[in-house]
Parts: sequence; structure tokens; C-alpha cells
Amino acid sequence: MPFIAIDLGTSFINGAVLNLETRELHHVQRTPFPPQLENTAPWACEVDPNEILQAVLGISFALLGEAQQ
Repeated sequence: MPFIAIDLGTSFINGAVLNLETRELHHVQRTPFPPQLENTAPWACEVDPNEILQAVLGISFALLGEAQQ
């Protein structure tokens, strides 16, 4: 049974179809992590959560068809 795996890194958001039976990753997708918001405190790193959500949804929908095959 395939699963969609998502990795939220600091540079990229990665996704792949994970096959637990064969322990293999297929159809790897990656997109750059959204940029830091402007006008934040110099010691803080803030990112718009909606941009993260949109990136994860984009990867998930791209992999959904591959996971169902």
C-alpha cells in the first residue's frame, strides 16, 4: 500500500510516494521553502503558514494520482 510522505525542511519541502512493501520512494517532488516574512524582529524567523500549506497541498495533489496507481 503506497503512502504520500512529506518532509518540511528549512530549505525545501519534499514529497514522495512511499511504498512500505518494497521500502522505496517514487515520484519525488520538491519545492523551495517559502521565504521569511519581511519586517520581523532580527532574531526571529517567521514564515506565512498559508504559504507552507499551499506548498504542501501542491505537492500532495501532484503525488495523489501517482499513489493511487
